[in-house]
Amino acid sequence: MRKINVKWLDYFKSMEEASDSFILKMSAFLISEMEFRFGTNIDWSRMYLLYPPDGKSLSEETDLSNGKKNSKLVCYIRSKASCEDYCGYLIWYEEESNEIVKPSDNVANTNLIFMWKEWYQNSNFIQSLPNKKTKKRIIFNNLKLKIYSQLSSMPHEGKFAITLFDIEDIEKVSEALESARGKWNTQTDEARATNNPSLEQGYCHTITFDGVEDNIAYWYIDAGSAHDGIHEYLLRQLSDSDIKIKSVEIQVL
Repeated sequence: MRKINVKWLDYFKSMEEASDSFILKMSAFLISEMEFRFGTNIDWSRMYLLYPPDGKSLSEETDLSNGKKNSKLVCYIRSKASCEDYCGYLIWYEEESNEIVKPSDNVANTNLIFMWKEWYQNSNFIQSLPNKKTKKRIIFNNLKLKIYSQLSSMPHEGKFAITLFDIEDIEKVSEALESARGKWNTQTDEARATNNPSLEQGYCHTITFDGVEDNIAYWYIDAGSAHDGIHEYLLRQLSDSDIKIKSVEIQVL
């Protein structure tokens, strides 16, 4: 995975005296969220985040649905080469406690949850995004398979583009992926049944065969709440199987 750019958040860091650990987690979330939403690798050195310095953009509130205290920032994301904005609400809260987390807090060992809610998007915002040219990189080097990706993070909804030595093995791949998904979800079932949060890993929603093109077979992956770790887990099951696979590329939709 590429190094996380934090310089584009310098305005926020200066205004809120934010800690390095907070900025790192905030940037990692926003980069992943925006590149997933817009389906492209963005050159973040040419982007910045801004908001009115009126003291009203950052607020604290309570989620009436669950009583959870959270912080909300009304902000704009913009390219340095354009005045086209993407505006929304960045919300964050601490997973285990019900305490407000300030940007100045050290959150290195805090399970900080971020969410993004869109407000509006200027009509030409996507066209104004500075794309970053990337090469396919080999990832998950600990697996026996060759796994490639151009993405900076694993997509919530994406595809496995699998090049097989024998295209007749499509059914075997589907069965292996579905079996792995079932095992993953079963552990989450057990975690919730025994109230053991250490085993909680979310649910992978669906894995669907999506056709063949030029001898490459595609599977659609909806990672659901299992986004953190599910891709490597699925690929490990394929790596440990007897299916002969030439390579896998992880793609965004």
